[in-house]
Amino acid sequence: MRINFFVLIIFGLLTLTSCEDDPSSVGQGLLEDQDIAKFYSIDSNENNLAIETKSYLSEIQYGSSKRTLVGNADNLTVNGLIKFVYLTPDSVEDAIDNNQLTVEESYLNLPIDYSFGNMNATNVFSLNRITNDWSTVNFDRKSLENITFGNTDLGSSYNYTDSSITIVFDQQTSFEWLSNSADTNKFFNYGMLLKPVLNSERIIGFNALSSIVNANELPSLKTIVRFESGDTDTLEAVLTADAFAVEGEMPPSVDDQSLLQGGLPVRTDIKFDLSSIPKTAVVIDAKLTLQYDSLNSVFGSSVSDTLLLSLLNEYNSSEVDSTLFSLRLTRDANAYSGDIEPFIQLWTDERENEGLQIRLSDEDRAVSKVALYNEKNDTALKPHLKIIYTDIK
Repeated sequence: MRINFFVLIIFGLLTLTSCEDDPSSVGQGLLEDQDIAKFYSIDSNENNLAIETKSYLSEIQYGSSKRTLVGNADNLTVNGLIKFVYLTPDSVEDAIDNNQLTVEESYLNLPIDYSFGNMNATNVFSLNRITNDWSTVNFDRKSLENITFGNTDLGSSYNYTDSSITIVFDQQTSFEWLSNSADTNKFFNYGMLLKPVLNSERIIGFNALSSIVNANELPSLKTIVRFESGDTDTLEAVLTADAFAVEGEMPPSVDDQSLLQGGLPVRTDIKFDLSSIPKTAVVIDAKLTLQYDSLNSVFGSSVSDTLLLSLLNEYNSSEVDSTLFSLRLTRDANAYSGDIEPFIQLWTDERENEGLQIRLSDEDRAVSKVALYNEKNDTALKPHLKIIYTDIK
């Protein structure tokens, strides 16, 4: 409300002063010096503002991601989990009960939505049968410790193309999962683990259940069955659960750079010394620009073009204020920039400046690495914040 009020004042002043090129004495004295709004600018470079940054490993949940990842590249090892359930018609259930049904062929198709690392690698993972129950709720990297699985590869042939992976799937497992759909007391179906092959140097992503895509863009499992009569039918299983978990270590730190990473999330906190801004200030504009080192940053087939900024309750603990919306910085060339005026105004109005948390917007569905230049660089590269405000005394 204060900002709108002063915009009206400024508009009114401009209108008054533009009525005549040579105004008469009428109205002189109505506007005193103290009635004219003055604008001030703070530039983190020109004013040499103190800046603090720190990078650290964080935690996220993977069960609601829009993408399922699997593979091994750089410092990351990613295990994927997917589960299919057959919706069997009565004819199939009766044939199973009477031992009159056999599985002729079974195929798993995985449309590729994302790729990172060696795009030509074609031995990225194996399929292993999960032997215990699991849930996507609160699924994080520690959840993988509770997953048990068999040693047999359920895939006998893997055909990689630029757009998909087609796998000849184990017939016996398909038959047991069909039987489980007809009678849950028969066999078990906890899905499959996509187990990464070490040193493949590639991570692949597939659309997950939570993504908004066409059905043919999701992983599918199709099985051709033959009845005792000789008739055949093609049954398509329904994708019912997917998740992934990332193992690894935080990348080595570089003294003059702050790190951001997806998959195994690395975030950065930043804090500018804004003590010179009066508590009576109304912030008109505040632009933050963060430049990154393109040589030390790595993106996959989809570039992480947005950073999310969250207000910190406390810089030392990196505690985020979850009651507020995040602000965005968008990428242009080798920099991310955007307006953070709402956060600056909060610091001047009612709360202490504890800094901001920076993270990749796609950290739960990609494994990008971004090396931001920090405060230990020359002025041309270090984080830049420019604020314009007016002071209400």
